[in-house]
Amino acid sequence: MKTSKSLILGILIYIIGFGVISAIPLSLTSTVTTAPIEDNADSPLIISPPTNPDNGETIGIIVAPATWNDATYGTTLRTLVGTYKLQLEQTGYTVLLQTAALSHPSVETLRGFLQSWYATYGISGVVLIGNFAYAQFYHPGSTHPTSFLVYSAETFVCDLFLTDMDGTWTDSEPDGVYDVHTAGSGDIEPEIYLSRIDATTRTLGGLSNTQNIISILNKAVFYRSGLVSRTHKAITYIDDDWISWPDGTYD
Repeated sequence: MKTSKSLILGILIYIIGFGVISAIPLSLTSTVTTAPIEDNADSPLIISPPTNPDNGETIGIIVAPATWNDATYGTTLRTLVGTYKLQLEQTGYTVLLQTAALSHPSVETLRGFLQSWYATYGISGVVLIGNFAYAQFYHPGSTHPTSFLVYSAETFVCDLFLTDMDGTWTDSEPDGVYDVHTAGSGDIEPEIYLSRIDATTRTLGGLSNTQNIISILNKAVFYRSGLVSRTHKAITYIDDDWISWPDGTYD
């Protein structure tokens, strides 16, 4: 398994409706400067852009053709993708950009394409912009007598399929859902990280998918330009639906 030479931090963006968290790769060396919260709780939190040139990593950006060629907003999107790519390169990344359609829209074809990039260029990660196929995985339930190990069967979206470059995935039914994941000739851990920027199923706000993507890319570009600030506010939520709220949460 390949180990990245530098750690990557992401801007986590939750898009209502799609149900997954996507990330835009950012440097771990970015800093936060602010006054003590207890003294000046209303002052903005200033987020400095990354400052780690020459990290030597190669990452990929793949844009869905329908998004890249959007008749109304394509020009704006292409400009933002170009700016984002340039900003990544200015902080030391080598960036591969793919905007042409792959040979087939299936998630298997996408995985094969990523495997070819990994073998040829040694990519550390990839950002998918627009609507791309995804794999599903079925995990059987457990009836272990210890209560905390009892859980029901689940079928879920599994992007590990796209980040595990050397494992073997099997659909034993076959029903279009993978249910076996083994090391094969490699291992079952991810070799690359993957991010999705997509709001295809979002219905709130009345914006198109491309408009929502433009909004997200603007945030990434603003961050790297040193133009991002936030007030001292946060939201807490449970990301695992089987975990209960801890005592004192509302105190």
